[in-house]
Amino acid sequence: MRERPAEVDLLIGDERPMWPHPDEQEASLFPAAAHGTIVMGGTANGHDTFYDRWMESPANGWRQVFIGALSDPRHDREWVYRQRSSLGELGPQEYPFTA
Repeated sequence: MRERPAEVDLLIGDERPMWPHPDEQEASLFPAAAHGTIVMGGTANGHDTFYDRWMESPANGWRQVFIGALSDPRHDREWVYRQRSSLGELGPQEYPFTA
């Protein structure tokens, strides 16, 4: 009897730009979710192929979603600026207003 390859319905990859070998890891993971949903997230930190692919969406088949610092209705600009200042240089990266 022929064994079926592993399949997943939902594949979630977080902070993809920070993965040590992202292209190789995607190549090994994506076939398992070929008939499912793939959700990849991360900041522009690293500016690897993830960021480029995100910027080209949906022309390349991906759906582009940006979740900014003001996406949570409990957070206003004052709250975001306080959070940003507590993180110094990383503040705008971790709490972005725009993509």
